[in-house]
Amino acid sequence: MLVMLCAGMLTLAVKIQPVRAATITVPDDYKTIQDAVNHAHSGDTVYVRNGIYTEHVYINKTITLKGEGNEKTIIEAHKSNQSDFGAGGVSISSSNTVLENFRIVPPNSTVPLEIPTLVFIDGRVASCSNDTIRNCVFVFPNDVGAGSDAIDVFDSPNSTITGNKITIADPSDAGIAVIEGSVNCLVDNNSITGGWLGIAIDFADNNIVSNNYVADENNLYGGALYMAITSGDTVKTNVLVNNTLAIKLASSVYDSSIYHNNFKNNALQVYIDADSARIAWDNG
Repeated sequence: MLVMLCAGMLTLAVKIQPVRAATITVPDDYKTIQDAVNHAHSGDTVYVRNGIYTEHVYINKTITLKGEGNEKTIIEAHKSNQSDFGAGGVSISSSNTVLENFRIVPPNSTVPLEIPTLVFIDGRVASCSNDTIRNCVFVFPNDVGAGSDAIDVFDSPNSTITGNKITIADPSDAGIAVIEGSVNCLVDNNSITGGWLGIAIDFADNNIVSNNYVADENNLYGGALYMAITSGDTVKTNVLVNNTLAIKLASSVYDSSIYHNNFKNNALQVYIDADSARIAWDNG
């Protein structure tokens, strides 16, 4: 019986082997990004070669979606025709998902309703956290009055937005919005030019906004950096240049630190609403 027991344990040990993460390549293995994502398993990498991919991408599993390079690996991001597939051109409703090294643009359309928010991390569809968007280039090339964003982080705590470059020709579009329960997020080392709003923190606490460059924002209702209904945030070492309004604390901003930022050639440096309080404008 002892021999049989040992043999059984050995057989069990042999059978229970960790599944190795795989790399799926587009277009080698699958012609579209979405088809590759559909066939990927949790932990896999979907690697996309240079080219133009005109599609809506929906990610609902923990994967790394990686482009060959953020100039020539282009997603022309379209809205989904299925309401449960998320709000962005690239929609993410999973945790620990990484999106990196893409150039992401809207459809070549003059119809505002056809222009999506380019990347939407959407905690309303499914619980998600710890997502990362890095080293991507986002471009809104035309002024069509779309009112879209480059990146929205909705109810996804502990997410990281870093190393991205955002260029906006449409004055109604915006850069990065961390909103509605996206607590403990990091927005770091991004470059945002144009639009009515650069970075927004709204209904989301304890976030860090650091080392970003925001220029040429052009609306007093927005700001290079907009904060509202938030507390415990740290805003430091950002460069804010040639904006209509550099920092706007719109309402109910409490117990936050805003220091070591570089304000240059902004028409208005800071606006503070009357019900915001306990803001530290230095580091001790």
